[in-house]
Amino acid sequence: MDFSFPKEYRLRKRREFRKVYEEGQKIYSQYFTIHVLKNQLGHPRLGITVTRKIGKSVVRNRWKRIIREAFRLNKHKLPPWDIVVTVKRGYKPPKLQEVEKDFVEAIAKLRIISTD
Repeated sequence: MDFSFPKEYRLRKRREFRKVYEEGQKIYSQYFTIHVLKNQLGHPRLGITVTRKIGKSVVRNRWKRIIREAFRLNKHKLPPWDIVVTVKRGYKPPKLQEVEKDFVEAIAKLRIISTD
């Protein structure tokens, strides 16, 4: 299995994020609001939104690193969807295992992956 996170697995442009927000489905989890939209690329892509309300740059960057790692470890389970993760306020960055569990369970609500 390939556990890399190359550029083609990232949402990078504002219009890509907007399309997912406007046309996609929304899922709520403990730490996140997740928007998903099917794509035609044959692999999933990830976009992350962490506002300044979450905390200073150290905290925001920690959230982003943890979310990217959770995605990277589970991307082989995901169908070709564009996924935008927005961090909710009021939480300090938890351990990777907690974030990964929350992320996988939230996506599984759409029945697009198994939680195995």
